[in-house]
Amino acid sequence: MPRVNPGTVLNNPSLAPVMSEAERQAFAALPVAELWDLEHKYDASIDACFGPGRFKLRSAMDGLVVLRWRREPVPMIARRVDLRERQDLMPAFMKDPGVFYEPDDPLQESKVSPEEYLAVLGDVPTLEIEGGVDFDGAVEACLELLENPRG
Repeated sequence: MPRVNPGTVLNNPSLAPVMSEAERQAFAALPVAELWDLEHKYDASIDACFGPGRFKLRSAMDGLVVLRWRREPVPMIARRVDLRERQDLMPAFMKDPGVFYEPDDPLQESKVSPEEYLAVLGDVPTLEIEGGVDFDGAVEACLELLENPRG
């Protein structure tokens, strides 16, 4: 299940089931800066929040977007990057496969290496979005990536 922060839940009505009304009121009362920095996660069941059939375990990947927004009054910048040249971005999306991952060899470490990520994602069109928070601009940049994946 995706992990979401309280600010995401407050701003997406479909995610309402993941927190109680009391929690919603408490988080809504926080200053935006404090809410933004809060490290409190909820598991969001896709079926419960968005309806059944919305989650696929396998799908083609048309692009990768790495968000590096800052809460500063600066312009948003979207640029295409090559992950082989920008491996500094990889910690933003590299995840431990979790307790349900069982490697073929029980002696093998359960972590996935950066090299294994690059083998799978190295040719995927990748977009880095940084600077100020601009949802409309990010949507436009993502749609451009999907419409013209090879730049």
